[in-house]
Amino acid sequence: MERWLIFCKMTLIFYIILQSIPSHVQDIPLVVFLLLLYICLNLCTSILRKAVFIRLCILLSVLLEVAGYVYANPLFILFLPLSMLELLELYVKRHWVRLLLVLGPVFYLSRELQALYLLIAVFVFMFHTMGSQFAQKNTHRRSCYG
Repeated sequence: MERWLIFCKMTLIFYIILQSIPSHVQDIPLVVFLLLLYICLNLCTSILRKAVFIRLCILLSVLLEVAGYVYANPLFILFLPLSMLELLELYVKRHWVRLLLVLGPVFYLSRELQALYLLIAVFVFMFHTMGSQFAQKNTHRRSCYG
């Protein structure tokens, strides 16, 4: 499951890079810096084992995404559904509540980003839900047969 989340994040990073190159983003060094910081924070969530540090890295990642949206490039908000789902998975058990909370920020976005945010949020939610169910079934099978 973790590998697929990394793949999904890398796909979004490449999309943001490809969208930022031809557009007239004023502060390219800031965008590059924030992308590298985002990658570092997500690597820390994979490397660290203590739950407190993992939650802290995810929370810092959410703050970085919002700051990137405000100060660097509005496309940084597209990382938010992934980070929110990772964080909400620890606290909210019902899937539909997680989906509603992930879809909440769409009302605060500009019209140009709303459709793209909705598409990514729903895709990430479906992907995350299916992946966690698959991992849960796989763990159950290993415990039964193993």
